[in-house]
Amino acid sequence: MSDVFDTSWHPTFYAGGVQGFKDAIEIILQIGDEKSVIIPGHGAVSNKASLREFRANTLLWVETVRVFRKKGYSVEKIMAENESKKIVARFNVQGKVPFLPDTAYKRFVERTIQVIEQEENKGG
Repeated sequence: MSDVFDTSWHPTFYAGGVQGFKDAIEIILQIGDEKSVIIPGHGAVSNKASLREFRANTLLWVETVRVFRKKGYSVEKIMAENESKKIVARFNVQGKVPFLPDTAYKRFVERTIQVIEQEENKGG
């Protein structure tokens, strides 16, 4: 699946944007059946249920950042929000402590904002 699905880190949907991410996941979900093994780009072997959960959490993350950004929140304020932290924790399926160092968390928020802004500028 390459980096579209990662069971060891936060999602990276930057190259294809949110729509590209959704399209790629949908294609994978159409292949095989519910017993099919899903091999992520990184992390442990998984299944379709986990892939669906990853997709839902990723889309929730993007929408949450979008809402906070429209409210005028800075990157730092988005990072500090409990709602943001709770969503990011959903990607920590391996229970790593710490999961995301502050610099990586900040970059995740910044890159999410970049994708949102690019898609809004394209009308998507």
